Amino acid sequence: FSSGTYDTTTGRGVGNALDRAKSTSTATLKVLPTVTVTSEPTAATVGTGEVVTFTSSATTSDPDQGALAFQWTVDGENVTDEGRRDALVGNYASGANTTTLEIKKTTVGVSTVQFNAFVDAEGFRIAAKSKGTNFTGVTPRSLVALEAFTMSGNLIKTSTQDIGANGAFTLDSDTFGSDYGIIQFHSPEDNYTLRMTLKAAKGADSANFTGGGGGTGVIDFRLDRNIEYTLLGVANNSSILLYRGSVLMAAVGKGGDAGIFAGGGAGGGVNMAGENGDGKNGGQGGIRVGPGGFGLTGQWGSILSNSNFTLKDTDIVAGIPFGGTTISCSKGDYWINHGIAACENNSSSEIRFRYIDGTEESNSSLLTRGFKPG
Repeated sequence: FSSGTYDTTTGRGVGNALDRAKSTSTATLKVLPTVTVTSEPTAATVGTGEVVTFTSSATTSDPDQGALAFQWTVDGENVTDEGRRDALVGNYASGANTTTLEIKKTTVGVSTVQFNAFVDAEGFRIAAKSKGTNFTGVTPRSLVALEAFTMSGNLIKTSTQDIGANGAFTLDSDTFGSDYGIIQFHSPEDNYTLRMTLKAAKGADSANFTGGGGGTGVIDFRLDRNIEYTLLGVANNSSILLYRGSVLMAAVGKGGDAGIFAGGGAGGGVNMAGENGDGKNGGQGGIRVGPGGFGLTGQWGSILSNSNFTLKDTDIVAGIPFGGTTISCSKGDYWINHGIAACENNSSSEIRFRYIDGTEESNSSLLTRGFKPG
């Protein structure tokens, strides 16, 4: 209403004030941020007692209104970080409030894992969650997990074979390619006996003669869970060396190359010497070396007698026409320079693989490791 006078004739009021705009007190409007899950966790199936890693990620539209927080759940219950990572020793979880969760599967069956991200802003919780993904536990299986590494360039390829379900499989130079000279394998779920047939490559043929056949050996051994085993020579079709950790378990020799006037000798097998080359002055076949017969002094074959290269430690080059002798344990420079002896494990705990230059491969498995590349 506005002020004015009163007309006694008409009985009506007469206004004489100008109307003015009226306003409320000032109000503040603030736009709350949004939270978005940008990558989904992937389903996993593992043997009971095994640890698996789930990853996810999220973003917020306005980081200035609050930092993102995270919470993983299993079957709707919040996960909390727990103690030891060892298999079969209670529960284990790590990273419950990060984007990467490590968690042990303790029972057979399917659980649902979910990633939650949220921001607390202006008294409100703004949240987003991933899709639920299956976390399946099974009775431990006879798996062979393979990891192949390059000698240079620091690259990795992986594969897993289920021997219990699918039976035997073949690993050769085509499996990962000729660049992947270090092939490692382990059992991720169970301890079991593995039978392995090692077959080295044959020697090169000449115009008129045939190279010697590669050595062969069949061995049965206990494949212990999360222990590193290493094969050398598969990628480049050479002699085959098999290690448990850093210690040489078995070797089979490549066949000798054929010469101009004669064929090559056959390579040696497990507990079997190699054959001499055919013809006059044929190459000497590899000798049989019994258990414990190797040392840490290596001998290069006489084919390298005129090569210009630097020998390691006390290594020597054989005189003509003798071949080389490998060593009992690997001794790459990185680990030796860190005070780890050739035949020792590389640590007292499970660790990831390190390349020749010492770079850690983040995508390799956590294992008890001893092999020292280089």
